[in-house]
Amino acid sequence: MPFLHRIARASWLAGALTVMGTGQATPLPATIVPIDHTPFSHNLSDYAVSGLRDFDTSMKAIFHDDQASRKIGRDAGLIYRLKGNVHVLYKEGSNFRADGLVQGMRATVTINDTRQTYRVSALDIKQTVDLSKAPGKRTSLFELGMISQHYLSYAQGEFLGERLLDGVSCVVFKITFKGPNQDTSHRTVWIDPRTRITLRREEYLQVAQGGKLRDIWVYRDPQEVAPGIFFPARMELDNSDGEKAGETAFINTRVNVGLSDNLFRR
Repeated sequence: MPFLHRIARASWLAGALTVMGTGQATPLPATIVPIDHTPFSHNLSDYAVSGLRDFDTSMKAIFHDDQASRKIGRDAGLIYRLKGNVHVLYKEGSNFRADGLVQGMRATVTINDTRQTYRVSALDIKQTVDLSKAPGKRTSLFELGMISQHYLSYAQGEFLGERLLDGVSCVVFKITFKGPNQDTSHRTVWIDPRTRITLRREEYLQVAQGGKLRDIWVYRDPQEVAPGIFFPARMELDNSDGEKAGETAFINTRVNVGLSDNLFRR
């Protein structure tokens, strides 16, 4: 088997945390919320999750429409090729680990901030990539519907106003990356100030690619998994036509369990 093909198999597991694609759509209509309460903060950092030191959860694909996924891009269906539960660990500082099955073989992705390492032990595959110059491809709590202070060390938010989303008053921000870099993509997020969960996220392409809407992520049923700490129960991916491409569920989520640093070593 060609080496690059084996690496591609290993990288499927990374697709469980970050899925890229292309497309065009019309953003959700913005409904202005009457200000009959104390205005919400216009500072994105005020919606960063606090008190979350680590978590242990399992992610399982529960729905997939291959045709709808193809409208996003060829990589959009990667997450749904993973069988069974994907065990996901996080520790503050943007340390992630995901363990799952890729075509019957156990594979692991370990993420230490900008460095991501893919392993498939049965094929003796190990590949590390450095994403320090590609902030839009870095895995963080952002992909799971949460803003962290670490994410805000390289991203920034422009307050766009308050909007209603499914009856919930949300603060809306446009997020771009700080400093001079080649990543000109941006995203628009609807955050529930009560739970600090991103209920909707629109991902837009690089300026050179037209800056068009690429795909939409919807985070549903936020659960209070610890006092003051919420976690989405389900995550939905829609294509640029608003068609549901896939959905995953998070189960058995535990927070602040005291995960060892050794779990995240490459």
